[in-house]
Amino acid sequence: MKHLNWIFMLSMMLLTFTACDDDDDEYTGNNELFLLADGEKTLVESEDKVIDITVQLTHTAKEDVQITFEFENKTTTDANVLAFETNPVTIVAGEKTAKLKVKSQNKGVVTQNNTLAVKMTSATDEKIILNAPLELTVTPDPQFTPLTEEQLALIKGYQDNGLDLMPWIGVIPVEVKINYPGGGYAEPHTKPYTKSISGKTIITLSENATADNPALVMTENAMGLSEYLYQILKDVTVLDSENWTPQPDPQKVMEMLNWNKDSEETFDVKLDNLVFNKADKTINFVSDNKAKDQYDDYIKAVGFEYNFSAWNRMKKLIEEKNQDAIDKSTNDGTANPEYYLNITNIDSDEWYEKNWVKASSSFDASTGEMKFTFCFDHHNCGDYVKAEVTYTSLKN
Repeated sequence: MKHLNWIFMLSMMLLTFTACDDDDDEYTGNNELFLLADGEKTLVESEDKVIDITVQLTHTAKEDVQITFEFENKTTTDANVLAFETNPVTIVAGEKTAKLKVKSQNKGVVTQNNTLAVKMTSATDEKIILNAPLELTVTPDPQFTPLTEEQLALIKGYQDNGLDLMPWIGVIPVEVKINYPGGGYAEPHTKPYTKSISGKTIITLSENATADNPALVMTENAMGLSEYLYQILKDVTVLDSENWTPQPDPQKVMEMLNWNKDSEETFDVKLDNLVFNKADKTINFVSDNKAKDQYDDYIKAVGFEYNFSAWNRMKKLIEEKNQDAIDKSTNDGTANPEYYLNITNIDSDEWYEKNWVKASSSFDASTGEMKFTFCFDHHNCGDYVKAEVTYTSLKN
């Protein structure tokens, strides 16, 4: 009897597995469609970059299905800023995914951050429904302010002494390689990932530059990391519906600032005092009096400065002596990016894991390359993030 019972149980298990395998064949309800950006969801209007989007069904297509998309502009009336390279797309029978490609039309019409939503307009299978539009952001071209006569005189003095900084002054292309080993305390930072970022940085002569101190400043998109760091900031604050947004202090701050996952915000990163050393062709870019840990103590780190619209609103309330803003400005709930980003010393391995790297740099005017390698961390991570940054002069 026990033997027969065992055979019966085994048969039921096999039937269950078979039913699971045939689930897509038997399913007759709606087939939900998801749009997933494969990488960054932001591009500069003049960038020759393609955003790859995975078009993914919940259930496999029973036959070839053709899906058509359109843009809906969320911030202006002009929806023709972006164009599809592949539209419509076809998901072949037996598959769940296809690729949708988007690029800028490079019209030169974007004067502020422009958000567009990718929406499904039609599908040859009427049971396919879109889960949610995918929002993409197009930013205006960076604008470089010409050097003053005084700045040009300093540049000429450096050149006369064998140091040419002109290859890296202007709107300079940047390529970034990101490596994160995973181990974070909350999604989406629990799993390892690598990421490549292309962009442009505005670089000019620092206000701290003197005849004896050849220093540059990255005024916009420092180290090519503005969008990446902003995404992390959102991940650990307004997008963290499990650990952050349910807490009383974050809720109070979000209400006070009208700051949430859907609010239109601006974010940028600046890095000043990149001092060039002619003798060994390196650049001093790590500081000990800019970044702070969560105990408000200075640390050795890349001295990023953040310009974040929600934090600017909070600082204004603090200046106006708003006690709630004052009380919540230095704890888990503040809109201050410095509280969440770049919060551990990088002079040595304080995570005791495996991704720490000693900060280094180099420059070569003959090739036009300027390189940086460094690490940083953030709230909820499990180790350092490693960044390898390469600038290539347009003049070479």
